[in-house]
Amino acid sequence: MNKPVTRDAATRELRRPGAPGETASAGGAEADRVARLIDEAARRGDASAPDALACAREACDAARATGRDDLIARAEHTLGSVCAATGDLAGGVHHLSSAAERSIGDPARRAESLRVLANVHGNLLGDLELGLVTLEHARAAADVAKSPTIRARVLGSQGTMLGRLGRHDEARVALEAALDALEAVDEPALIALQESNLGYLHVVCGRHAEAIAHLERAIALAARAGIRSESVNATGSLVIALAGAGRIAESDALAAALVADLGAGDDTYTRLQVPLDLARAKSIAGDAVRARELLESGLPPVAAAGLTALEVEYLEALDAAAETQGDLAAALAYRKRLLEAERRRFHGEIASRVATIEGVMRFDQQQRENRMLRDVRRDLEARVAERTAQLQSANDALRRSEQRFRDLTDLSSDWFWEQDAELRFVDFAHENLARRDFDARPLIGKRRWETGIEGVSDAAWEAHRATLERREPFRDLLFRRRNLNGEMRWYTVSGKPVFDENGGFAGYRGIGHEVTARIELERRLVRRQRFEAMGELAGGIAHEFNNIVGIIAASVHLLRESRGADAESLERLDTAARRASSLVRQILAFAGGRMPERETIDVGAAVDDAVRFLRATLPARVSLNARADAGAHRAEASTVAIHQIVVNLVTNAAYAMSGQGVVEIDLERMPAGDPATAKFPALAGAPVVCLRVGDTGVGMTAETLARAFEPFFTTRPPGEGSGLGLAVVDTLVRDAGGAIDVESVPGRGTSVRVLLPAREVPAAPAASPSPDAGASPGRGGRVLYVDDDEALVFLVRRLLERQGYRVDAHQDPLAALDALARDPGGYDALVTDLAMPSLSGFDVAERARAIRADLPIVVMSGYVREVDAERARELGIGDICVKPSLVDALVRTLDRRLGNGGAAAPS
Repeated sequence: MNKPVTRDAATRELRRPGAPGETASAGGAEADRVARLIDEAARRGDASAPDALACAREACDAARATGRDDLIARAEHTLGSVCAATGDLAGGVHHLSSAAERSIGDPARRAESLRVLANVHGNLLGDLELGLVTLEHARAAADVAKSPTIRARVLGSQGTMLGRLGRHDEARVALEAALDALEAVDEPALIALQESNLGYLHVVCGRHAEAIAHLERAIALAARAGIRSESVNATGSLVIALAGAGRIAESDALAAALVADLGAGDDTYTRLQVPLDLARAKSIAGDAVRARELLESGLPPVAAAGLTALEVEYLEALDAAAETQGDLAAALAYRKRLLEAERRRFHGEIASRVATIEGVMRFDQQQRENRMLRDVRRDLEARVAERTAQLQSANDALRRSEQRFRDLTDLSSDWFWEQDAELRFVDFAHENLARRDFDARPLIGKRRWETGIEGVSDAAWEAHRATLERREPFRDLLFRRRNLNGEMRWYTVSGKPVFDENGGFAGYRGIGHEVTARIELERRLVRRQRFEAMGELAGGIAHEFNNIVGIIAASVHLLRESRGADAESLERLDTAARRASSLVRQILAFAGGRMPERETIDVGAAVDDAVRFLRATLPARVSLNARADAGAHRAEASTVAIHQIVVNLVTNAAYAMSGQGVVEIDLERMPAGDPATAKFPALAGAPVVCLRVGDTGVGMTAETLARAFEPFFTTRPPGEGSGLGLAVVDTLVRDAGGAIDVESVPGRGTSVRVLLPAREVPAAPAASPSPDAGASPGRGGRVLYVDDDEALVFLVRRLLERQGYRVDAHQDPLAALDALARDPGGYDALVTDLAMPSLSGFDVAERARAIRADLPIVVMSGYVREVDAERARELGIGDICVKPSLVDALVRTLDRRLGNGGAAAPS
């Protein structure tokens, strides 16, 4: 168990692969030759010769050729021992298991093979429980063999593993039993090993007097047997024991002699174990400084030699020494390296265990042992999961530790920087900056304002320099600069002054942090708030404006029935009202208002209507050529949406041509699978209607094109454009289930193609009479009408009366409700405006329902939000008429609701 906490120490026993009772006389010349090959391989393995592995494989191949189990078992044992000693743990387990399996009739060899196999499992693979289980089988075989040497070896291995598990009392019993078994045997090498193991166990348990006695005997026996490595190992343990016993001078003298005696002939592990032993002694003596020096001098060669377990012990000791000295930064660095070493060791163990599980299960064919090994495999998986959880916990602890150290700096960011007394940069955390494509090396020797940063106002610079002159801390100086990819990034830096031991100013030290994402988020938030504010404003304007347009539309409707009215003037007035209504709908698209529902429409007719509107508004030198046949192309959209799409695209095109050029509008149907729709998966499998608007303007750069449909983005001078035009188009097209494809070349113009799902042209329906043709069976009903606008009250009442309704109109909602309360059965329908100062239309509807539950109710508004539509559904109001199209819509709604000859239809 020498150095019970050190797994690499176990390889010393693997370099003694010979088993007792081996002779060269196996019978026959070939058998003798094979036996000599095996003995030679064993000697080379014991001497750690470079070619030991090749020699052992040659001996194993020769043994298999004889077909003799006794020779094959010896050869497999030797090869397995050499494989394990050289780091091939999977090969070691495989060959040692095979050797144990073939040695059923030779209990001495079986016991030795199982003992070495247990050593691989427990001390090298770290599965101590499996190692102890295997040793129980080895001990049973040793009892059968009745060999004190073999029994001592097995007991010694048990003591080693029990000590590593922390079961010190059981370990002491096993090691003392091993020494008792060797009393009648003159084997100084083996006795020295067990004495050394027992001595170090006493060191671990703090029984230093007993430890000194056993270790001194081990050193003497090792010298007698000529075992240099065991002598050095026991001497290192004795240095620790003497220090623990308070005999510091003796410990120091022995340590100095040990270091002076080490030579190039000592193996790597032995030489690198010594500084760790001496450092442990110094730590016990309270000399943490010297302990750390010894550890730091020994760690580089340990890491270079690849002795991972020994490296872990070094780092654990360094971490403890640094914490004792109060050097928390160094402790954190050691802890990071310790975690990485633990990860390497853990992954190496897992790979070896997975690779060797099959060989482990082959070492005994008995049913009981097979069941045991299956349990072992399940236990191994559980241990792997537990070890993974431990690593995760260690990782979490490391993160918490890093956070604790970061908090100590009273600053928080991504990289550190340092300036001298002249405010010139002398150091950066280059690795952190490199991950952000930022090379800080050219900044060394420069002051901050000499590094080409941007975005800092003159006032901010002056304030910053004044802070530096006063030698005060500063926080969050905001600036921007381009990274190595040419992208503009925003950063903040914070710093505090540094003073030397005499109080003199030595410079600044601080941290930096990239805040590009935060700045972009703040800007997007400002744009969103601006957009929401504009939406609220637009909704209010739309409501009032629709009232005005409604008055105009109603007046036109009344004037058309008057004698002597100028029909042409009325038509112009009606066209102007429709244009105003279209403009309001465009505003509502961004105010969150309800747009007309999608339906199958004649796209050509909608385009023609928009073109007629545009011809009167475009500059005189802009030619508008439209090729859109009415009736030939139908799509799933709304007429209002098509009108707004065409108006916005043509208006933008006219601006791009500076008021002079040609705008072309084409309309065509594309069949399913047309290449033009391939990049739009939602449209690729069906025919589409393509509306193209092209111009001969200045075109767009790639950067402008990428932002063309972004709300509030505009290339026009301040005050000449809102940046909503193309954003409106994008919203309308997506709402219609379509897509937009834009091609633009700077200096040659732009072509925008709007792709909409096509629909088949339906058969012409049978002619039906217009709302005014003949008397509707619903006419003659009595309507209670409420609107706070005096002009609308007057006009709507006259319109409805001309359609045969009897109208009781009110501007005051409370007066209207009083009238209904006085005569609940006297009204056939209630028509109410939505937005009124005293009561809303919904309030009026709710109170009216309390008076008469079955009263049909129609709500009118110039601006209907989705929340309004949801509220109407909750109140059971199925009809909302949107101003200004209240003339025909209101009459049709009332005719439908009162179509049973005047009796109220259920609401």
